Amino acid sequence: MANDNAIKILPNPITELKKLRKLIVSRNKLVTLPNSVGRMSSLTDIDLRSNALEYLPRSIGELKNLRLLDLRDNNLIELPEEIRNLSSLEKIDLRMNKNLKIPSWINDLKCVVFY
Repeated sequence: MANDNAIKILPNPITELKKLRKLIVSRNKLVTLPNSVGRMSSLTDIDLRSNALEYLPRSIGELKNLRLLDLRDNNLIELPEEIRNLSSLEKIDLRMNKNLKIPSWINDLKCVVFY
């Protein structure tokens, strides 16, 4: 866990943690995620709430084991369509992203969506 640390950027070497199952970096100042986040193939839960994210890398769609994606209270503007590839996703939370344009495909996801 690395919450409440004012982290702005996750270092690229974190994506080498291939067996990491939960990434909890809520309540920081993250503005981006490394493009290589898709290499973290064992991730089941990502908690990014209360950061400053505007965009997510397209590689997030490669996380086939991801069940939870918490993006509450960020500055998201749009979501990569690759999120549709997350076949194990059970819950995605998009609340409190006031500039987020909710894509039409969001209702095609087979999971609980909060927005």
